[in-house]
Amino acid sequence: KQQNLTMMVDSRVLVVVLFFVLQPLSGTALQNQTRDVSLFICCNNPASDFAAYKPVLTTHKNNLTSVILSPYTMTKTGEFADQGSNTQVAEQAAIWMRSMGLRTTGLVAMNPGGIRLAIYNESVANSFISSAVARAEATGMQGYNLDAEYPNDPHADGAPFVAFLNKFADALHNMSSGARTLSVDVHGDGSTPFDFHVWGPMYKASNIDKVITMATYTDAKKDFDKYFAEATSVLGNNKIQPGLEFNAVLSNSKDIYYILSKNVTAIAVWANMPTAQVYWDMMGLFLTASF
Repeated sequence: KQQNLTMMVDSRVLVVVLFFVLQPLSGTALQNQTRDVSLFICCNNPASDFAAYKPVLTTHKNNLTSVILSPYTMTKTGEFADQGSNTQVAEQAAIWMRSMGLRTTGLVAMNPGGIRLAIYNESVANSFISSAVARAEATGMQGYNLDAEYPNDPHADGAPFVAFLNKFADALHNMSSGARTLSVDVHGDGSTPFDFHVWGPMYKASNIDKVITMATYTDAKKDFDKYFAEATSVLGNNKIQPGLEFNAVLSNSKDIYYILSKNVTAIAVWANMPTAQVYWDMMGLFLTASF
């Protein structure tokens, strides 16, 4: 009898333990900490936008892991500078976002003339990078995202551009106050400079943390599948962060599972607050789905 009673108690304890391990907490996403859902907030948003976004993010903070704000730019002379009049507003908003447990990254809109100067002039590159590092130290930003979709000659400029990215990434990774990350936004239609078809192998071998593919913003399923498959093949599943928008792809759980099936651990969503609950749900699913 004592043996039977012990087995009964042990089995009940096991059931209780399994229940609490497997049962999601109401209203709380049990995130897979190796995954990342980044939400863009863009561009030059005023204080009224952030006031409206704060309660929404508070409600849905477990459906994402990071926010990409847009306060900075590379000027036509290659300088790191404020993008508009609301840079300090974004930097202040980033503080309360981090208090929620979200990472904050600063988007840098890259001027094509500035890119060309920086990749061929070491002093311009060094000045830009040192200014960006100092700003991250001062504000607590946890990385940068370079919106470098602008054209020059992809074959002439691609290699030195990737060399510039490596130098910038190394500086961020070795910051004394803690490593920061670097991601870059690229096209992928085969015709735009810096896209992953032309320079994918170099991006894959580079020191940057993620490549956000803008070709995957499409809501045409066949186009998404095509560009996602190509980018995953060229860039590798550790480097790619497919860009998604509020459209049919992001509203379909099958597409979320498809992305996860390729061992891709990060997505980036454009832009501002989701326009329907289903998008929040799918962002949360990406973080919590067992796969």
